[in-house]
Amino acid sequence: MSRFPLPLAAILLTGIVAAGCGNAEDLYPLKLHEQWTYTVKNSFSTRVQKVAVARQIPVALTTGYELDGPMGISRLAWRDGTLYAEALPNTRIYKPIPLLVAKVGPATLHWSGEVQTLAGNQKAEATMVQVPDSIELGARKLDTVRSNLTVKLPNKTVELDTWYAKGIGPVKQDERTNGNLDVHVELLDGP
Repeated sequence: MSRFPLPLAAILLTGIVAAGCGNAEDLYPLKLHEQWTYTVKNSFSTRVQKVAVARQIPVALTTGYELDGPMGISRLAWRDGTLYAEALPNTRIYKPIPLLVAKVGPATLHWSGEVQTLAGNQKAEATMVQVPDSIELGARKLDTVRSNLTVKLPNKTVELDTWYAKGIGPVKQDERTNGNLDVHVELLDGP
C-alpha cells in the first residue's frame, strides 16, 4: 500500500480523468465510465485492479472528474493545459497539485500547499518535471511523456514517476518514499 497516496498508485488505482481541450485529450483521452485495468505490485503482493471514471464534478475551479478504484477516489481536472489533483485516495490537497502538462515536450512546474492525510495536515512543496520518453510495456514499445512529481513533506519525500501514452493515458507508474520503491503499476487493458 502506498505510504502517501499520490498519482498512479493512487491515480492509476483510481485513474486519471481529463476533460479539456487540445493536447490534453491526446495524453489522457477520457470520458465518463471509461475503465482501465492495471497490475499493481508492492513488496507484499501482486494484484489486478480496475479504475473507472465515476462522475463529473467541480475540481480546481473548473469541471473535473471523480475516479473510483479499490484504494479510493481521486478528483482531477484539466485547467489551462495542466492536469491538477484536489483529492487522491486518503489524501486531500489544498491548492490543487499539478500532475501533467498537456504537451509532449519538456515542462517544469513548482507547487506549495497543504496535504491532509490520516496523519493530519502537513505543509508540502513539490516539483513536477516532464520529458518525452519511450518504454517497453509487454511486447509493445510506446512513445510516452514521463512525469516526475517529487513531493517534500516535513518527514519524508515521495517521488512519483508516471508514463503517459497518447491515446491511452497512464501506462506505468513507480512510487517511492525516501528513495524506496513502494508500488509499481502497469497497464493491462484500457481505451
